[in-house]
Amino acid sequence: MERITQSKFIADLHPLNKADFLAVGLFEAASEGHTAIVEYLCTAGADLNRPHAKSGDTALTIAGFCGKDDVVKALIRAGADVTLTNNQGINALMIASGRCSASTVSTLIEAGQS
Repeated sequence: MERITQSKFIADLHPLNKADFLAVGLFEAASEGHTAIVEYLCTAGADLNRPHAKSGDTALTIAGFCGKDDVVKALIRAGADVTLTNNQGINALMIASGRCSASTVSTLIEAGQS
């Protein structure tokens, strides 16, 4: 009889690959403002420009929405594309502007987003 380990059980419940795990972690860390985790995931190979399956948001638009300026800066330093839009055609600058996040708006403008 095969011994079922916890990791195999979890893998069976969550049939995600490494890229999926990195993306989920990046979205969560970006929304919560966990800059160090975002930086780690960037170096671990997370796709910075991967859109969310339903909304089309990237980690950058999520961080902009949540007003997480340090995360926005970390993502830009790591090479996130500031020009990408979500499924509604809204980019990170538009989102940050709508949320009245002046520091995030300034960061995105300095990064070249218009």
